[in-house]
Amino acid sequence: MPVLVRRVLLAPVLVLALSVPLAAAPQWTSLGPFGGNVERLTVDPVDPQVLYASLGAQGTFKSADRGASWIPIHAGAAASNVVVDPTRNTTIYQTVTPGQVLKSTDGGAHWSASSVPGFPQVGELAVDPAAPNRIYLATGEGVWHSLDGGASWQPGRRPLPPGGPQSVKALLALARPTGTVFAGTEGGLFQSADGGDTWKPAGRGLHAGAVTLLARTARNGVLWDNVKGFGIYWSVNGGASWRRTAAQPKGATNVTALAVPPSPAGTVWASSVGNGIYRTTDSGAHWAPAGLRPNASVLSLAFGGSTLYAGLLTGNFDVVGRDTGGVYASTDGGATWRSRNLGLAGLIVDVALDPRDGQVLWATTGDSGLFRSTVGGFDWDFPTQPEGPVTANPTSRTVFGATFAADGSALYVVSSHRLWKTVDDGASWHEVGPVNPSFFITNDFATDPGDPRTLYVPSGSSLYTSHDAGASWQSQPIPMQCFLISLAAAAASPATLYAGGADGRGDCNQQSAALYRSTDGGATWAKADAGLSADPANFFVRSVAVDPADARTLYAGAYQSPAVWKSTDGGATWTRIDTGLNLQSVPVLSVSPADGSVWATDGFQVIVSRDAGAVWESVGAPQSNLLFDVGPDPRDASRVYVTGWGGVWLLELAPP
Repeated sequence: MPVLVRRVLLAPVLVLALSVPLAAAPQWTSLGPFGGNVERLTVDPVDPQVLYASLGAQGTFKSADRGASWIPIHAGAAASNVVVDPTRNTTIYQTVTPGQVLKSTDGGAHWSASSVPGFPQVGELAVDPAAPNRIYLATGEGVWHSLDGGASWQPGRRPLPPGGPQSVKALLALARPTGTVFAGTEGGLFQSADGGDTWKPAGRGLHAGAVTLLARTARNGVLWDNVKGFGIYWSVNGGASWRRTAAQPKGATNVTALAVPPSPAGTVWASSVGNGIYRTTDSGAHWAPAGLRPNASVLSLAFGGSTLYAGLLTGNFDVVGRDTGGVYASTDGGATWRSRNLGLAGLIVDVALDPRDGQVLWATTGDSGLFRSTVGGFDWDFPTQPEGPVTANPTSRTVFGATFAADGSALYVVSSHRLWKTVDDGASWHEVGPVNPSFFITNDFATDPGDPRTLYVPSGSSLYTSHDAGASWQSQPIPMQCFLISLAAAAASPATLYAGGADGRGDCNQQSAALYRSTDGGATWAKADAGLSADPANFFVRSVAVDPADARTLYAGAYQSPAVWKSTDGGATWTRIDTGLNLQSVPVLSVSPADGSVWATDGFQVIVSRDAGAVWESVGAPQSNLLFDVGPDPRDASRVYVTGWGGVWLLELAPP
């Protein structure tokens, strides 16, 4: 959907109520795509119906019905696994980037934060089951501890060797002996007997290598771990000595998770990337595949009573043929599995609608690839990706913008800051970006509304134009002094382009809002921001939307003081039109091709004007932590797609 192509640059930071009336009977439908890369799974030790799933940069989710449905409890911020206080199960902790420990005493409804001074990153967490106010935390100097439930943090008297939180791969605290905690690190296994105050090397019998996982059998206290490159070990004497299991599961050199059920003794489950799940029932003497596909990439495992949950990597699993990853559950020892993904949807940045078929949608996730729906968003698959198969490090896959050529003959996608094209519905992809070693797409790109072979791609301080569907390119500098953020092509006059961003007043430390217009396809540009740059509070233009029926009528979302501006003369003059909206952040704007209504989201609400900005009304918001974009269906003015944390939402409005 060409009207829905934006770059996400700023997050709203303040929540205020809109003082405008609600539109009649708005209906929100969550479309997904459900699933994602479930890096960690945690089951409440007191109430096995409660689960937590961490999708890393896609946020943290909670289920209160054994995974049947999920709600977001924390958006993004590269969240780690959730750790539950075993004595007060509504108290939970997690670490996030940058360098904070989050605590909630109401199961994730509200959070407070603490940090360890001097450490921009923190990692693994563990709660002492015998003294739950004692929390262990991986930092840049090994493991620190808190004695007051995470309010403050202290190092041990003899800490682990420094190496950053990434060097501590696993933490396991035992109830007995009191104060016993193990740390699996890149340099081996360490043990503390005094609550993390002093440490000594542990693990006699382990191969020298990174200890990446630690697990404990609840009934008999047997400890299990994984040494990267060497496999799975177990200890029956509290970690004093270890022995390698007699056999190893396939993929044992790179195990991603270990899960120990309450019973029977000797049963352990292990997962890996590309080798599915294996199970032993005789303490590792033999291992056998345990359901799923043999090549499934499983990132996490957890037991909730007799139910086994598996968190999968997007694009490497197709129990039902859709390859969307997510959470799957088995109640019969791995013989059968069912998806548990309803509501489990992370960040969706952009949606593109195929102009040939309104049921075909493509969605970009920002860091986990590209999804496609052929049924109006009510089901999704994970097609061939522009850069090939997703690897074990999916967060390197940054897919931002997607838009169709005007006639639907090609779909263009920005992936890892490079431009890709498909002409066969995603069966194959070809890189079509300009031949330029410094070419780096960070801003909007646009296809020409009147010519399906013409597209415009800003990069750095230049606009790259192709008139042959990406086969060749010409560049022309854009006179933006500081940076370019948004680009819009006028449907009523395809050679007319508007570019928004910031100019400098002396230098770029003092910015002013800037908007330029080209009427010759980007060959030449003229300033079109009189009145915008005169307002010192609005120091850049984040969003530009052009009326599809009139190339001289356009709308701009300006920052720092959030505002919506309108021009009816191609940017020669501007009028502010957001009076009374109490915008929470600079809005992202779109104009409906169906009826000319103007849509905006400031991150927390969706607002609409049906009379070209004279009157605005709120249509509320879906159940999402943060909204990123809004785009009306070009065929149906009553249907609007909204993206953000929590996936794609369809807003359906009753006639005004």
